[in-house]
Amino acid sequence: MENQAIISVSSLLSIILLLLLPAAAQSQQQGIPGEYYEGRVYVKIQEAAGVQWANMDSLQDLSAYGPFAELFRAFGVYRIHKPFGRLSSSFFDHTYQLHFSETGKEQAFIQLLMREPAVEFAEQVPVMRSFYTPNDAYANNSDQWFLAQIDAYDAWDLHQEGEEVVVAITDDAVKWDHEDLEGNLWINEAEYVGIEGIDDDGNGYIDDYIGWDAANWDNDPRPPAYASSAVFSHGTHCAGIAGAVTDNWVGGASISFNNARIMSCKGKLDGTTGTGIDEAWGAFAYAVAAGAEIISCSWGGSFSVVNSNLVSLAIDNGAIVVAAAGNDNTSIPSYPAAYTGVLAVANTRSGDVRNPSSNYGSWVDIAAPGTDILSPIAFNQSSYDAFNGTSMSCPMVAGLLAHMKSYKPNAANEEIIGCLLSSADNIDVVNPGFVGALGSGRINARAALECLDGGGGGGCNGIALGLTITLDDYGDETTWGIFQAGNLVAYGGPYEGDAEGEVIQEEVCLQEGCYDLFFFDDFGDGMCCDFGEGGYTLSLPNGEVLASGGSFEEEEVTPFCVSGDGGGSGCPPPGDLHALEVGYSHAYLDWSPVSGGADAYRTRFKTEGQTGWITGSWFTSTSTIWGNMQPCRDYEFQVQSRCDGAEGEFSSSVLLSTRGCADAYCYSYGTTWDDWIARVQLKEIDHETGKSYGFGDYMSLSAGLEQGAQYPLTLTPDTDDNQQTVYWRVWIDFNQDGDFQDANELVFQESAMNTIPVSGAINIPGDAPVGATRMRVSMDPNGFAGPCSTGSAREVEDYTVVINEGSPTSSSLEEGAAALVQVFPNPAREKLHVQLVGAIYGSASFSLLNAQGQVVRQWPGLLVSESQAVSLGVSGLPPGLFWLEVNWASSRAVKKIVIH
Repeated sequence: MENQAIISVSSLLSIILLLLLPAAAQSQQQGIPGEYYEGRVYVKIQEAAGVQWANMDSLQDLSAYGPFAELFRAFGVYRIHKPFGRLSSSFFDHTYQLHFSETGKEQAFIQLLMREPAVEFAEQVPVMRSFYTPNDAYANNSDQWFLAQIDAYDAWDLHQEGEEVVVAITDDAVKWDHEDLEGNLWINEAEYVGIEGIDDDGNGYIDDYIGWDAANWDNDPRPPAYASSAVFSHGTHCAGIAGAVTDNWVGGASISFNNARIMSCKGKLDGTTGTGIDEAWGAFAYAVAAGAEIISCSWGGSFSVVNSNLVSLAIDNGAIVVAAAGNDNTSIPSYPAAYTGVLAVANTRSGDVRNPSSNYGSWVDIAAPGTDILSPIAFNQSSYDAFNGTSMSCPMVAGLLAHMKSYKPNAANEEIIGCLLSSADNIDVVNPGFVGALGSGRINARAALECLDGGGGGGCNGIALGLTITLDDYGDETTWGIFQAGNLVAYGGPYEGDAEGEVIQEEVCLQEGCYDLFFFDDFGDGMCCDFGEGGYTLSLPNGEVLASGGSFEEEEVTPFCVSGDGGGSGCPPPGDLHALEVGYSHAYLDWSPVSGGADAYRTRFKTEGQTGWITGSWFTSTSTIWGNMQPCRDYEFQVQSRCDGAEGEFSSSVLLSTRGCADAYCYSYGTTWDDWIARVQLKEIDHETGKSYGFGDYMSLSAGLEQGAQYPLTLTPDTDDNQQTVYWRVWIDFNQDGDFQDANELVFQESAMNTIPVSGAINIPGDAPVGATRMRVSMDPNGFAGPCSTGSAREVEDYTVVINEGSPTSSSLEEGAAALVQVFPNPAREKLHVQLVGAIYGSASFSLLNAQGQVVRQWPGLLVSESQAVSLGVSGLPPGLFWLEVNWASSRAVKKIVIH
């Protein structure tokens, strides 16, 4: 008997949404060019380290912070707190935010913190800004055009008031006593009827009757009295879009039709102006702690590991998180919108055209009106204005989600999200340059409710396909989904277990276009034939079969197309397209072969958002490489099949971005690839490659090199063209300043035939700073290239080298040696006095290194004893953090020193 694992609707949609929603790895992500707070860092302590820091709100004695005390003094740390410590999470119980006075030195502080074994990671704190553009004109807003556009009136015919749903508006502030908001305000009943000064509901916040002010840390989330249309009205405007009181003869209506209860989560500090929301994430944390069902975030900024974990906690706790995609007219991801599981929302205008300012890309999930949106503002209790931006689109989606949850309160979040996305109206026709970049389309309120009913109501306004499913013994393992350009448009299952042979008839309503049909089996044995004779068939109304199968393992995918006349394409495009190994000027594409076979394939590409495709030749392979692209550009790729001489339609677009947008170093690459670097050998690096197509990023490979040492280097070329001379150069960025321009950084130069390896030695300067840095290898048949040369027939590869201290090495350190070294005074001005506890009469050497690891003073061969301190002159050195290295006998110790 098969070991069964029951799969739920939630499990199915989790699988589907993993394919649908963007992923954020737990590392620094490329996003909108970073804007970070000066003098602030997040620090995550290893949970196994047993370290807990006490909160500190003003400069005080730092000795209680043990080994971190000297570092904190050096950078002027004056505030330490757990920004999200009220949340029930071990991660956030070990996460701190440090405020310090030595602004402009955030990266140096982070690097020094990361040297401490107890620190898991440290990172800068991103600035979060609201995403809206004020618009003082009331034209085209008196009738709230967007309600008709999203089919709100028809949705209200299906459902008006029902179960209340808590929607958190995390923003600058919410004027909850506005005439069109107060009736839909969330009230924290436990605190409202509880005892003043007591945390009655146990959420970590005292007397939070109607929300929380995370910036000023009090229980009044309203904006200050000087609020106007331009200042402190953003959150109030968003609150009105999501949950304005409807059908009250006052102001405007909201899509949620009085089903949303607005939780006010204030994140902007009183007395400030501009678009920055100082404690946006503090407001978000309150929404999580207070149990918001939907969290609306009309703001964004750069990636953060800490903040991504906060989003994950919210989703794990049952919240749906919605975020504005941003208003920079770019496909570069913004966060929180691009975090895993967050619904990223783009902005459309009347007629469903993308607003020119709206961000876009494969990470966007859906679009909603966000242009000329009339809603309450905070100027007074009866004031309104029209704003533009994805900030307005975001709460419109949040309001619709609230309406959907009110309509079907027992539906799982995954089902709610799936219906929101699959019921959206396709707007590709009016946005031809953004196919696949505006998510599933523009929200449709009525269709979303009908989807929760199983698709009933309005009938099929497209092409009705029949999906016939014959279950095996374990129908509860079977789920399916139909995707278009990566967006879920229909799904079903799991079905009843122990129902072998039962036939399920599903109707799928699709628009003209090309799709991928996925079938999943939770156990991994398909639908046939070990435990029953299951299978599926997808057919057109005329009986033509578009896809069929059932004998697979974990999943099976079949691409298909439907035409406007209800017919199928005899030669569908391939599915499962991937853009791999994307470089500065090239991309490697592959895809799955067409079911039933194809004679040939061809591809085409263009710059995203522009017209004019570049189309390649026909070939039989299911992969290809495109070159001649430009760095830091967004491109669209499509693939076409040819079957029995008949050409099918091109596939939906795959979006990709070439390298070069935020590189730490200048880029260098080639555009023709007849000659290439086949092998690089340097100490631990022994790397063989084929063609890297102009550039190879091998920074994950490293060699450990010592100061003052010499190492052999061997470089091997290869070619598929005529023999010719190639010219080699190697650079190492010794001073770690982000370039290869310094005098000693060209470490190797040689020329030879493109069939002959070259060898030589590279020398590491004795004063090279300790730490990881970049090595660049260049081979060019046209002569000796520069470190930033581009184009032509060259290949470049980058590696990591780690510069270590020369002998004696760290392996000779005695455990506890640092405790034997006493340094005073510390901080020092002119002299340091060093005493070695337990040392016999003998010789010791001393080196003083700056914060970048460069030796600035040395004192070799000084006589020491336990009874006599050694004096070291430090006058003339700039104020700052230094490291004193002491070597004696077979011991070595390093102490942190501050010089004033």
